[in-house]
Amino acid sequence: MTPPSAQFHPEQLVLSTHAQRAASMTTIVLVGVASFLVVFAIVVKARGGKPKKPEKWEKAQIVKQLLALSEREGMVKRDSTPTIGFATPDPSPSSGGREHFFIA
Repeated sequence: MTPPSAQFHPEQLVLSTHAQRAASMTTIVLVGVASFLVVFAIVVKARGGKPKKPEKWEKAQIVKQLLALSEREGMVKRDSTPTIGFATPDPSPSSGGREHFFIA
């Protein structure tokens, strides 16, 4: 004879079976999600490893942009360098007839 504590009521057996099924389904879902993430990571790594080679028209466009930038930079450098010139002689008696320099 089994002790009373070891006897199962039919309700407990149903709950126990239901809990096992729920745990099993949860495990299946988690394994599926983990598998998906592993496959997704492999695919992303495989695609991201190789840089895309630019097309000929893309290369031409890049070269044009670089040329325009270098020309613009050259113009800015020429405009920003100070130029030294001579001022016209000041005929006033205070200047003593000396020429003056100016920086533009």
